[in-house]
Amino acid sequence: MPPGPHSTGLADAAWLLTAALPGHDATMEMGRRTPEEMVALLAAGMRRWHELPTDGCPFDHSPEADLLRARQNVKNGLVDEAGFEPEWLGRSARDLFAELEAKLPLPSCSLVLTHGDFSFPNVIFDGGQISGYVDVGRAGVSDRYKDLAICARSVRRNMGAEYVETLYSEYGREPAEFQAPAEFPDPARLTFFTLLDEFF
Repeated sequence: MPPGPHSTGLADAAWLLTAALPGHDATMEMGRRTPEEMVALLAAGMRRWHELPTDGCPFDHSPEADLLRARQNVKNGLVDEAGFEPEWLGRSARDLFAELEAKLPLPSCSLVLTHGDFSFPNVIFDGGQISGYVDVGRAGVSDRYKDLAICARSVRRNMGAEYVETLYSEYGREPAEFQAPAEFPDPARLTFFTLLDEFF
């Protein structure tokens, strides 16, 4: 049936009504807190994500699933090579993807609910506390190191490399049930997820 005179032609579309979160992002909160306080709040917020139940979550962002998405982005020319981190700048997306692919399989680890881009601009503060999160299009079930790697990079950029170890300490050693490697944080998984993020 053709659209009527007042129809948008989007009868089969789904709609999501949202409202703005009060407050400001973590980059603006930095001037109101010490670096140690900021890192502690970010680590606690990340841990809350990772403690949420994953039952019934339809969004698969496991390393294997995201690797397939990354491959498609490379194939379709959607990777911003000019935006690579300094250590990879000048490399082609195809060359960097081959390096990424060679890093699998990762050590066994149970999956958790992740934000997917846990960085300063996406963490909202109000009244001195985290009030919410934005840019959750990549949220889903994944390895917790996906958030840890991106948050660590954001801490390094915004506050300095000396606070990255503080982030790991505040987040805490992974529980035994997650079958984490004895070393925490695991540098191999941090590198993998930092590199993976270049393709999105």
